[in-house]
Amino acid sequence: MAMKPEKWDLEVDFISIGSGLAGMTGAIMTHDLGKRAVILEKAPKLGGVSAYSGGEVWLPNNHKMKEAGLSDSDEEAMKYYEFLSNGYGDRAMLDRMYEAAHKALPYLEKSAGVKWRYLHDFPDYYYPHAPGTAAQGRYLEVAFFKGSELGEWQDKVYQSPISFVGITHEELFKWGGFSKVLQWDFNEIAENAEKDLRGLGPGMMAYFVKAAVIDRGIPAYLETPACELVVEDGIVIGVRAEIDGQDFYIRALNGVLIAAGGYDHDEVQARYWEDMPEWKSQVQPSVTGDNIMLGGDVGAALAGVSPANLACFMGYHIPG
Repeated sequence: MAMKPEKWDLEVDFISIGSGLAGMTGAIMTHDLGKRAVILEKAPKLGGVSAYSGGEVWLPNNHKMKEAGLSDSDEEAMKYYEFLSNGYGDRAMLDRMYEAAHKALPYLEKSAGVKWRYLHDFPDYYYPHAPGTAAQGRYLEVAFFKGSELGEWQDKVYQSPISFVGITHEELFKWGGFSKVLQWDFNEIAENAEKDLRGLGPGMMAYFVKAAVIDRGIPAYLETPACELVVEDGIVIGVRAEIDGQDFYIRALNGVLIAAGGYDHDEVQARYWEDMPEWKSQVQPSVTGDNIMLGGDVGAALAGVSPANLACFMGYHIPG
């Protein structure tokens, strides 16, 4: 926690720490409200862990479902939310998240040019066994994004070494999914990759980077870690970041959003929070739990959730 400096290097209304889905959305909304935003990114490229993902955004009863005439309801959605939260959920927070998501996705489509589309024949994970599940429509992805539209930022937005290049879920499902990977049309994939057509997580984040950094001209600082929050009279008023090892103090008149990802490459935090003696991760090495460290230093509350579900997706590595 840093004290107020004698002089600020930059003054804005809002600081987004992290350039993933949350950080970019915060910056876009700040700009659209007539305020000045800035994005701080610790890594050498924009997009964060979101750019390494499959780019699936899950929201029951979303606007694309309604446009397609698919039936769903908020009541069924909440049944499934309650099942998924497994006793850890806070209903007021669930309601807030759900309400905000229903405003955010159509807004980002209309005002930020994010081309959402729903995934056909892609059910909820626990369909049909859990209450409130749906057979399709709740998962959204983006249509292909042309990398050339990023201009000078084309090589400064993460592609993914984890998710596939040159495909969207549409191709993935058309070719039979992961179980039939040897039957995929790799010529088509190569052509799409050659054209720098981005799908999945890299495509999603390309839309957000274009909307924020190019269309709105929001400044984004790469390799600029946020090191401390600046506090005065118990209120966060800015950030002490670093550029080339030198202090860079930024004043935030209306707030700071800490959206810096998980703790994947902080072995101590990973052991502490996951109850596992060894931890490995596929995401960028810049992801070291800054949310927890920055927030905890100024007295933010931390909520722990059981780690037991993670093995369902990635499995456990047993030493030896």
